[in-house]
Amino acid sequence: AGRGNIRRLTCAGRQAVEAAMIGAAAPARNGRSLVALLAGEPQGLDAMVAALGDSRLVPDIQGDLTLLAGGHVTSWRTGPGYTVGFIPPWLWPDWLLRDDPLWILGLMVISAGLLGMALLRVLVWSAARRIGWRRKE
Repeated sequence: AGRGNIRRLTCAGRQAVEAAMIGAAAPARNGRSLVALLAGEPQGLDAMVAALGDSRLVPDIQGDLTLLAGGHVTSWRTGPGYTVGFIPPWLWPDWLLRDDPLWILGLMVISAGLLGMALLRVLVWSAARRIGWRRKE
């Protein structure tokens, strides 16, 4: 069994993989990330660097494993997620609710109810003011 028997890795039935990008939490230090760009040939590495600058391909580069084949990017999340850095307070709800659609649905129902009650109070107040009704003191 020599090298001639090894099949080339293909990406979703497309052309042979030109390059791969792997991301992970740095093992030596908390709060750091490790990103490795791998290619069998220098042209593959150049293609991956070019893909990182291509606004058409960048949205598809996600997760911790990305393969570039024939100008197409395929990404996977192969391990648990980790976070590094700080997010501003207005993004906390998005981050806290990212994996639980039932909480999002519940918050939407509660928000719609509170907004409806507030709108009802405004409409009742407006109607009472329009017909000249005054509260007895």
